Amino acid sequence: MSSRGAAAPAGAGRPEPESEVSAPAQRPATESAGLSPVLLEDLRRLLTAWLAHEPGARSGEDPEELHHLRVTARRLNASLGLFKQQLPPSLERARRTAKSMLRAFGATRDLDVQIAGLAAWSAGLSEEERAALTPLADLLARERRRAHARMVRGLDSESARRWVETLVDVSARAVPRGN
Repeated sequence: MSSRGAAAPAGAGRPEPESEVSAPAQRPATESAGLSPVLLEDLRRLLTAWLAHEPGARSGEDPEELHHLRVTARRLNASLGLFKQQLPPSLERARRTAKSMLRAFGATRDLDVQIAGLAAWSAGLSEEERAALTPLADLLARERRRAHARMVRGLDSESARRWVETLVDVSARAVPRGN
């Protein structure tokens, strides 16, 4: 579903979070052929972190979940960038999607930081001074809800779903350490 349509249910089309990414059944290894084992292992580790933090970032209840998801997306983008000469087309597209998602995460995270900063700063103010900041706090909260809704639509977009599926498929071929 496109990001302009109605939002899909949380987690729709996504694998369930697990401690390890499981290998897809009977898929050809063409996507991972020639990729560095270091990149494949890193993709697996980062995808596991992504799947652990995405539900919390979607819910919006704990700003730290979005922070962790954003850090994971930045690390995924960096890993893909380090190996960009080796990437098959699907992973090149995945890198572009990561950058788009980072922008959406950044807008929401920036508002989380502003809201927390305002709350910490206003804690030392008088009741009257805090009341004067209420319109600003309300504005930040409204903007944060809008940014979060855009972020969730981005996570539900077809390109984001393909991105996660591609990373699952490719990273599932990583050889765990010790094997």
